[in-house]
Amino acid sequence: MVNNIVQNNHEQQEEIREWVNWNRNFNTHPEEMTKEQVVALEMLDVSLKPLDPIPDSLELLSNLKVLYLYETNLNELPEIIGKLRSLTKLWLTGNKLKELPHTIGDLQNLKELRADRNQLTSLPDSFANLSELTKLDLEDNKLTDCPDVVNKLKNLKELYLRGNELSVKIDSVKGNYIKS
Repeated sequence: MVNNIVQNNHEQQEEIREWVNWNRNFNTHPEEMTKEQVVALEMLDVSLKPLDPIPDSLELLSNLKVLYLYETNLNELPEIIGKLRSLTKLWLTGNKLKELPHTIGDLQNLKELRADRNQLTSLPDSFANLSELTKLDLEDNKLTDCPDVVNKLKNLKELYLRGNELSVKIDSVKGNYIKS
């Protein structure tokens, strides 16, 4: 059993190393990176590459603070995103996301979320747990109303909603600076 765990862990590390190969911000070639260097990554940019689905091995990157996944043809953001608890910035711009997983609420250090140019119609209730969120970009989605959970984001300074089919004025969002 231990050998299976070690083998699976090694396969996950190889998978993430291949995935990291798309990162455009390395001084070291990813194949030359040690396991410790891969796990210690704080920023990963795999944008502009088809990624659907995201590998489960993403959860190994527990120190990740910044994750750029824009224009990657994602149809779904996996539940494992909630395990990246060090994330402060997540860019999901220009994908095909129809919803965000409830585990997004586990990203309690998240300060900036760009989920513009997707197909979102609502936000999960767990979104209210994003107490550190200061910037939220939901432009060009399929929202018909400003999600109620936005009112619970006490530190939110910037909210972008342009390009949605909002049926009500967004003046009802108290205390937040809204750019439309």
